[in-house]
Amino acid sequence: MHQQIVRNEIEHAKKLIEKLENEGNDNLFLLYYKGKATKDLNLLIQALSHFSIFGRADMVPVVQRDIISLKKKGDFF
Repeated sequence: MHQQIVRNEIEHAKKLIEKLENEGNDNLFLLYYKGKATKDLNLLIQALSHFSIFGRADMVPVVQRDIISLKKKGDFF
């Protein structure tokens, strides 16, 4: 799903995320990519919090950068 988002194939990424969720997959990265694909600021903030809590400090700056970018563009839900 990362590649679909990078290539701006957002609808394809959303379908993949939905399929994974329907199969019972639930993890930090799925939450992050769902927030990124849907431009949902609340999901990205949740992902940021979860990455911090669950020891994935390496992802914190990545998510922060995405949050800042969405806020600057005003392109979020």
